[in-house]
Amino acid sequence: MGERRGTRKTGENALEAIAIAITALIRRGFPPDYAMTLSPRQIAAYLEFNDKLDRIDRMNDLVITAAGAQGDKNTLDKVMKELGA
Repeated sequence: MGERRGTRKTGENALEAIAIAITALIRRGFPPDYAMTLSPRQIAAYLEFNDKLDRIDRMNDLVITAAGAQGDKNTLDKVMKELGA
């Protein structure tokens, strides 16, 4: 019987992880009906891709902030031109 409990607990942990991942996708704008149809592998791939995009956004924000805080007018104009502003 001890094995069954351990297996069930592991299964509950896996289900909890999937539920949390689906909730994360929904919070990022995925329609709930669509998120519920994804396989665990698809969920993981979407979350990984979203995390990568978030890191890129944070890096860009940091570069822009640093340029604004330390750069001169020419540097700021160059950054704004690169951003299409």
